[in-house]
Amino acid sequence: MIEIMRMELVQVVREKSYLFGLLLRSMRYVFLMYLIVRVWHIRNPLGGAYYLLASGIMLSWTVIFAFGTRTYQEKIQRTLDTIMVSPSPLLRVLIAKNLCGLICGTLFLLIFLAVARAFVDQAFILFAPWPFAFYLLSCLGIFALSLCVSLASALNWSLRSFVGSLVPLAYILSGISFPVELLPQPVHWLAWISPVYWPIQGLKLSLKESGGATIGHFGLSALSVAWYLILAVSVVDLLVRRFTRYGEWVNF
Repeated sequence: MIEIMRMELVQVVREKSYLFGLLLRSMRYVFLMYLIVRVWHIRNPLGGAYYLLASGIMLSWTVIFAFGTRTYQEKIQRTLDTIMVSPSPLLRVLIAKNLCGLICGTLFLLIFLAVARAFVDQAFILFAPWPFAFYLLSCLGIFALSLCVSLASALNWSLRSFVGSLVPLAYILSGISFPVELLPQPVHWLAWISPVYWPIQGLKLSLKESGGATIGHFGLSALSVAWYLILAVSVVDLLVRRFTRYGEWVNF
């Protein structure tokens, strides 16, 4: 598992364009954060837009690296068949590949916060106990969702296209870019089953000066993340049983 993660990270780091783009994106987000804090800080009831930018950075970059592209390519190249008959468990391989995306997103976030420290001191408010706890849960929720999408991508093309179309919807319903309350009421019910919605809501409440986040919010966040992790493990079991029965990947 560690060797798989090392190979994935080495391949990413070797691309000089990625490193240059990482620096430019950090500077861009710091500039946007500086403008938002200066213009919006007084009127924003949440005391700034730190939750929006930091969470958005983590989610967008984890989506880019971890949502099934590599997994589907390996299915086309028939390397997944080799993985299925190897001693390494399938779940361990998929977790290692998705952790690579999570590590890249976390690295970008740390670079962003380090640079932002020179302009906005409150950027490190995310490392307070409650905000940091909800932030970790939101990361786990993103990881659980990406693992489910990667597993679905390994099954067949039609399922990959369907699940891939749900990724932008999950981003919108997470409440990162704008409050979900602005959307119609039926859409709220879809947001409630998202693995990212409850951690993000708890994070926003914990950033208020008067607090607001409770143990109930933390419990709902943990429950939503656990549900998607259980779903991912169930899909792994389905993949293994189908491969054991047919000896190859079989489309639905």
